[in-house]
Parts: sequence; structure tokens; C-alpha cells
Amino acid sequence: LSRLPAFLLSKSPFSTVFNIKNYTIALFYEIGYSNPTMSQIQLIQLKNKETGEIYMTRKNKKKVERKIELKKFSKKLRKHVTFKEAKK
Repeated sequence: LSRLPAFLLSKSPFSTVFNIKNYTIALFYEIGYSNPTMSQIQLIQLKNKETGEIYMTRKNKKKVERKIELKKFSKKLRKHVTFKEAKK
């Protein structure tokens, strides 16, 4: 246990250390933090006008300025239809 770095030994809610028969297991978990690549800023909503179904996807707003239209599978219509970008 003494060979572990100091940040593992801290009693923060983000790490837990177990010492079982000379094996040290460190478990890390995050609460309320998201991956920086999947930030809420990049998330957009794709919506089908007919059925109201929604897909969530990412969009690089620096490179793509237009509204996105993608053909996705509609579970209600059971075929591929156009989903257009909508407000969240």
C-alpha cells in the first residue's frame, strides 16, 4: 500500500483502494463528469418530422455550419428516413 502514489491514497469520492492478501486494487469512478470529447456543446438532436423520433449525435460546429440531415432507420416506420437537425 505504501508503494502507491499519493493520489491513490487520498480519501476522495473518486477513488477507492482495497488491499486484499498483498494485492492492492484501486477502483476509479467519476460522478457527474463527462468525457471532454462528448461535451454537451457538440451534441445535437436529429429529429424525424413524421414520427417525432430523436437521435443524438455529435457535430463539429467549427467545421460544419449548415444544419445536418442524415438518413437513419426509423423504428416506427421500419425503414430509412431523413432526420434533420433540431433544437435541443
